[in-house]
Amino acid sequence: MHIEQFVMAYEVEQDRLRALVPHGFKSLRPVLRINAEIRGGTPYVEFNTAVEAQDGTRGWINIGAWVDGSFTREGETVAFETDMLRISFTGVGIRGGCPAEKDSAGCYYPRALDYVLCPAEKIDFPKEFCDCSFTWLTKTGTSGQSTGKSVPVFPTEQQVLYPRQMFSVTNAAAIPCKQVVGAYKVEFERERNNAFMNNDTELLKKRFAELSRRADGRGCLLYSGFLSLNEQSALASIARTLPAPYSLYGGAEGCERRMARFGYAEGDDTEGYPIDIIEIAPKSEKFASDLTHRDFLGALMHTGVEREKIGDIIVRGKRAYAFVEASLAPYFADTLETVGRTSVVCRAGAVVPEGELFRTEESIVRVSSLRLDALIAQAFRLSRGDAAELFTAERVFVNGALAKGPSAAPKEGDIISARGFGRFIFSAVSGQSKKGKLVVEIKRYV
Repeated sequence: MHIEQFVMAYEVEQDRLRALVPHGFKSLRPVLRINAEIRGGTPYVEFNTAVEAQDGTRGWINIGAWVDGSFTREGETVAFETDMLRISFTGVGIRGGCPAEKDSAGCYYPRALDYVLCPAEKIDFPKEFCDCSFTWLTKTGTSGQSTGKSVPVFPTEQQVLYPRQMFSVTNAAAIPCKQVVGAYKVEFERERNNAFMNNDTELLKKRFAELSRRADGRGCLLYSGFLSLNEQSALASIARTLPAPYSLYGGAEGCERRMARFGYAEGDDTEGYPIDIIEIAPKSEKFASDLTHRDFLGALMHTGVEREKIGDIIVRGKRAYAFVEASLAPYFADTLETVGRTSVVCRAGAVVPEGELFRTEESIVRVSSLRLDALIAQAFRLSRGDAAELFTAERVFVNGALAKGPSAAPKEGDIISARGFGRFIFSAVSGQSKKGKLVVEIKRYV
């Protein structure tokens, strides 16, 4: 996979970072860093700061990441935009070494129990320095710009003891920028299944195994956060090795993001999950903007809550119903006041009106053969080549598990998901067209 990587760091008051980083880590430098990548044409942005763990290992701890942003290219300038951030890089034609810390072991990412370290990617050739400007799109955000060169910055002695804050994007982005330390870009090739990605998956599996062992040893039930399809697939791959059973539930039948419960449960398999539903509705329907899933998700994460605390979000008209970790529902109700530019009211303990939860529309597609790639191409109006690329990028799932390959044949009732495009139910093959193609009935989620 071809990678274009853009990196920017800016200086902030280190005492504010000391109040922000989670327990078990200490701030190394008064610096916040933004990494933006174009991965095979798809943008990815993450936000982090330099830390040292209790064992002495040094690296960058991830505060947040965005996979649903966008980017534009105009001449030498590449600009990225997420629901919280706007940042642009312009190459200046000068090459040199990376201004980042030389002894970085990698990046710490949040997982079910704590943070795990994923090794740093080694890039030995020079980077091109950039002019850079950025703006955090928050009420208390900050902004800054660079001049195409690296500025040294050093650790500071503690002078102010600030109250502890939640380790969140919103709180970190609110720290004023003193100066932009530097920015650069670099291009390289990354194997899709490289050691970094494999290591990340293996660490995730270890966390699941640990939860299972704890549930079995203590005779209790333990829960993960809301898991993505990739995470659910990783869990399914080690199911036979776990000492305690697990089940998945997202708050309702049909939810895609689901919690895992480890241990032996009695009674209704869906009882006891710490999940609540919040309703987010405009104060005035008349003056409300047309809001999307991205708008509602961005607003929820603006409150400082991590993505794993939020499950599926069902948008109906100008309001939404979101499945969230139950302990946070009152917090959202008290905190969430706007979505985009629309003033809203958030209510915990909501009930989704009948017929409004997961709706499907029946449709007919015609395929030359009963293969997953052929079905996906027709269902989402893609070329066969684009559909095949989804399998290569591991973005296709069948009943929550990673698809085995493009040639696999689905079974009636299978739920087929293509991350970034949607999902549908394979109903049946109802006949054959005059041109010899199979007539297939599907139900698309809307």
